[in-house]
Amino acid sequence: HFYIITFACISLSTIPFILKYKQSLTLAGNWYVIQQTITSSVSVYIQEVKPDMAGTLCTMSFILFIFFIFGVRRAIARLIPFVSIFILTLVLQTMNITVDLGIPESQQLPNQPFVALVPFFLCFYLVVVFMRTNSKAEKQIQGQKQMVEAKNKEITDSIHYSKRIQTALMPTEERVEKVIKRLKS
Repeated sequence: HFYIITFACISLSTIPFILKYKQSLTLAGNWYVIQQTITSSVSVYIQEVKPDMAGTLCTMSFILFIFFIFGVRRAIARLIPFVSIFILTLVLQTMNITVDLGIPESQQLPNQPFVALVPFFLCFYLVVVFMRTNSKAEKQIQGQKQMVEAKNKEITDSIHYSKRIQTALMPTEERVEKVIKRLKS
């Protein structure tokens, strides 16, 4: 568990950098999905397909976060591995089937609530970073939208002003007809 938790912490800590430097929510979200899939799969293997508090809390926060990032349709496709693991665990627990993979008891995490605090706070931190980044992006988009609208108004006003100048300088139809009549006679 030490190695998988270390992997999870390192990979989760790269997500704010992806958001800041790549500015790609999809890339950060996909990286989070990959990291969580690896972490959960290895954790379920180590726990010999028994649910534990840390895994459950981490999976719950993951599901919330994934829907938050990708929306309903795209999140469902990314949740298939977790639903499969959950169903397998549930079926094995319901049928009272134990899986002995030869993992020593000392390598398994105790089912204690405090173990769940690390993934909880990491997920909480990621949500805060996401919300800040999303807020900055929305403000930037709003500023750009206002700038485009101002430029559009400026261009439209300039076109209308040019039209008024052209209309003022061009002779009327009646004036052109009088000049043509005079030239013909």
